[in-house]
Amino acid sequence: IMPSLVGSEMCIRDSEYTSLYVCQMCADEYCGSVYCQIIEEGNCVKWENFHWGIPEQLSQHDDFSLSFSFDKTEYYQALNQLEKYITEVE
Repeated sequence: IMPSLVGSEMCIRDSEYTSLYVCQMCADEYCGSVYCQIIEEGNCVKWENFHWGIPEQLSQHDDFSLSFSFDKTEYYQALNQLEKYITEVE
């Protein structure tokens, strides 16, 4: 779970990409990551425009043609529950 998705400073970005998955061996975004745009529209949070690559080359890779929509209230509730769980485990 990336910090931009969890907690009181959750990141909803209209134009920037957020990394969702990074290299499991080194956790380095520059080793290759899965990115998407996280967009808040009304009562909905959308994950759109998925790409694979490194930050400087996102436009050079094909879009995964995926889109996920979440109820905004449920999205924030789920992430807050996850943050609480992670905090308790640490």
